Amino acid sequence: MPELLVDTKQAALPAQSVGTLPQKIILGAILGIVAGTIFGPRTAMLQSIGNAYGAMLQIAVFPYILCSLMYGLGRLHPATAQKMLRAGWLPFLFLWILTFSTIWLLAFAIPPVRSSAALAAAPAHDSIALIDLLIPSNPFTALRKNYVPAVVIFAVLYGIALQKIASKQTLLEVLNAISIASVAIWNWVVKLAPFGVFALLATTTGTVRPDRLIGLIVYMCLYLAGTAILALLVIPITLSAIVPESYRELLRKFRPAMVLGVGTTLSVAALPLVQKAAESVLERAGCPASEERSSLVQTSLSLSYVFAQLGNLFVYLLILYSSYEEHLSLTLAKKIALPVMTLLSCLGSPSATYDSVDFLSGWLHLPSTVFNLYVETSAITRFGQVLLSISGFSFVTVAIPLLYFKKAQLHPWRFLAGIISCAALCTCLVAGATLFRNVLFPAAE
Repeated sequence: MPELLVDTKQAALPAQSVGTLPQKIILGAILGIVAGTIFGPRTAMLQSIGNAYGAMLQIAVFPYILCSLMYGLGRLHPATAQKMLRAGWLPFLFLWILTFSTIWLLAFAIPPVRSSAALAAAPAHDSIALIDLLIPSNPFTALRKNYVPAVVIFAVLYGIALQKIASKQTLLEVLNAISIASVAIWNWVVKLAPFGVFALLATTTGTVRPDRLIGLIVYMCLYLAGTAILALLVIPITLSAIVPESYRELLRKFRPAMVLGVGTTLSVAALPLVQKAAESVLERAGCPASEERSSLVQTSLSLSYVFAQLGNLFVYLLILYSSYEEHLSLTLAKKIALPVMTLLSCLGSPSATYDSVDFLSGWLHLPSTVFNLYVETSAITRFGQVLLSISGFSFVTVAIPLLYFKKAQLHPWRFLAGIISCAALCTCLVAGATLFRNVLFPAAE
């Protein structure tokens, strides 16, 4: 595991060397909006540039997902994996439920679908599609058709199977190398982000209807507010409920990792700092300093990078907003399945969400413009996405060792304070948006 952290840190260095990249992306977004406002529909000629940028973002998605999952799971000893599973399933489940519940609350700020048109298909077709999406009977077909959940399940099964194979070190090194190479490719592509974002936002601003522009701003505000509430308030408070440190102390220890990750817009850049802060918290919590603890922290951190990218799950909010904008209602079955499909398709780095949006919009029969909408808005929402993911890493990397060594001591009032604060703030946001619904969504009535 140490070699993974060193390599991912090195992979993030190119992004760190471009100190002003986030500013350049924001500048590209601003210039794109200005160009769209001035030139109007003529900016449609830039659409092909934006589409090319979006396609490049997807190049390394599947190699990364397959290799990182098989490496992270395959390197574990079966006995260690079972013990970690008993200690680790609860933190992941808690974070997933917390994030989806928050998004579900925020989505009440978006008006109900304005049309009774449904995305319903024949029941037999839905059943067959669900099986194809979840069971990787032919992984090559799943890759070709962009069935991300099936690809994830395939990688998890093979990762678990690798645990019992003795001569696997060479294969693990290859898988790790491909994962790191995928991160490097994203670092190259992200340097083109100012141009891609400029082209996409210029096209959108020049062609979007004014009544939809305000709704788009509301979506981004809900996105940023939701990620900030979870990352800076709720998750640190709930973590303080099981460690002998206050909310302020935890936030101070993990702040450097958050600042670095948000500054580079790459959550992978924060991994070494998250590990350092987690070791400090565990030391104070009484977890014995040992090779076992160090290995456990590193393994938990690796798994969190795949399974605790909480910012990725806000794709769920995008899909709910897009269904409103496209006047398409979801069937009850798809409303229930959507969080699960979102979770399975959003595993991995922040850049993996581009394939997730493409997959989900296709599955729900939303137009391809939803993908462009995601790429356009990611110039702004990426900051909240990365911030929340780093907060998720921090929670998991501390919580799993605490449960593993049985050092967690629950403070119920702190835990309830975190949950209640999340519900209260989200309710206030929804109430404000509902109060001004006629202004924010003029075509909703």
